[in-house]
Amino acid sequence: MKLEITKHCADSLRSFLQNNFGIQIKSSHAHELVAACFGYSSRAALLADTKCPISNLKQAEILVLTPTAEIKKRRKELKGLPENLPDNLVEGVYFSLYEKKWILHTIRPTLEELGKALADQHLKSKPAYFRDMKVQRQDVKLEFHNDEVTIVVFREYASPSLLLPFQQGRKGVVDAFQLKRVAGFIGYLKTNHHYTEAETLDVAIEKWRMVANDH
Repeated sequence: MKLEITKHCADSLRSFLQNNFGIQIKSSHAHELVAACFGYSSRAALLADTKCPISNLKQAEILVLTPTAEIKKRRKELKGLPENLPDNLVEGVYFSLYEKKWILHTIRPTLEELGKALADQHLKSKPAYFRDMKVQRQDVKLEFHNDEVTIVVFREYASPSLLLPFQQGRKGVVDAFQLKRVAGFIGYLKTNHHYTEAETLDVAIEKWRMVANDH
């Protein structure tokens, strides 16, 4: 299945470049670029991955693009690539995966943007009187450990219409979303979600640190 997916993506990328930019690239280069788009340093590394192979794509509930900087780095390492190769190659790789239904979910551009989206979902699950709260302060941090990543979203909300005496219309929330890598370096499962709330973001962060230290 890994070979089938990589060959399909490489053929798709070559067609994409030819049809849209009039650029021809070697099959070997296309395979290396596909591997980079899946987060690997080389095609050999992709094929050697038996722990989280890309054949598990359908098992992933969350998909996140490989950082652009890493793909650009791999491009610089490959000899003989056309100089006019466009920056955005992922369209030529991933669109065909949707057609084949190897990818079933929306792909997020970054882990940081994924964290913000998950925090938005969490806010929507709260009681109705929190719904009009707007983000006033925000930060996102990533923590990596083996094949897991934790996305920590720090937010302070303010409500323009709700000014409760005991919280002055503000709330601090820290959301920590734990993900496990299952398919390449783009496919994840959400394994846990911890959060703390307080009247201010600073207090919520202190509460979160206490919980994190306990774990």
